Amino acid sequence: MATWKCAPALAAGNSVVLKPAEQSSFSALRLAELAMEAGLPAGVLNVVPGLGETAGQALGRHMDVDCLAFTGSTAVGKLFLQYSGQSNMKQVWLETGGKSPNLVFADCADLDAAADMAAFGIFFNQGQVCSANSRLLVERGIKDALVEKLAERAAATQPGDPLDPASRMGAMVDARHAATVMRFIDGGKKSARLVTGGSRVAVDGRGSFVQPTIFDNVAPDDPLARDEIFGPVLSVIAFDTEDEALRIANDSVYGWQHRCGPIACRGRTASRSDCAWAQCR
Repeated sequence: MATWKCAPALAAGNSVVLKPAEQSSFSALRLAELAMEAGLPAGVLNVVPGLGETAGQALGRHMDVDCLAFTGSTAVGKLFLQYSGQSNMKQVWLETGGKSPNLVFADCADLDAAADMAAFGIFFNQGQVCSANSRLLVERGIKDALVEKLAERAAATQPGDPLDPASRMGAMVDARHAATVMRFIDGGKKSARLVTGGSRVAVDGRGSFVQPTIFDNVAPDDPLARDEIFGPVLSVIAFDTEDEALRIANDSVYGWQHRCGPIACRGRTASRSDCAWAQCR
C-alpha cells in the first residue's frame, strides 16, 4: 500500500518521506533498501519509522511538506486535517475507515458467485481493509441460502501460519487489535445470531488470530453494522424492498468507494439511481 502513495509522487519528480505504521514498519524499510539497490538518489525516498503522535504529527505540521497522503483510522485522518490548518494548509489526501455494503437481490443469477465475492470482500487480509465489505444486505427470500453458502466458505478459510503459502488467513496486526475485534464479537453474540466463528485462536501455540466470523439477523443500528471492526467479521442484514436496501446501505457515517458490479447494482450501471454507491448517484 505504501507504493500506491510513493510511486506516483516519485514518478512526478517529488521527494517522499514515508512514515509507516508502527505495527508494520519492516516492509517499508525493505522498500527503502530496494530503492537504494535500484539506484534511487539519496534523499529522494526517506523512510522514517516512529509513533503516530510524534513522527506522524511532525509530518502533518511541517511547513516544508507540501502534500500528505494518509492511510489509517478516521480519527487520525481528522487530526491531519487539523495539522494542515495549523501549518501551511498542505493538501491532505485521506484513505480512512469504511463500512462498505454488498447488496444481493433475490434475482441474483449466481448465488455461488455472490457468496465467493462476499467472502473475499470481508475475509481477505483478515478483514483489515478500509473498504472491506463488512455489511451484507440480502433480500429476505434468499438470505438463508446465501448465509449457508457463506458459512461453508468461512469454514474453508481458517487462520494459519502466515508464512505458509497454503494458509488462507493470517493474524490480526497485533494483540491489541485482536482484542478490539473480539470485543465487537462478544457484543455481537448478545445482539445477533452467530452463524460461525466468533473465537480467538492460536496457531502453533501463539499469535493474534481471529476466526472468520458471520453474524445473521443484525439490526441496522447495531454496532456490528455501524462501526468499523477492521477484522474478519461479516454482518448480514435482511431487506424486503429495493428502497429499504438503498436506505440501509447509505445510512452510514463513512464515505463510499465506488465499485459498480453485479452485486452492487445488478449490472444496471446505466441506471444510476438504482445503485447503492453514493458516487454513482
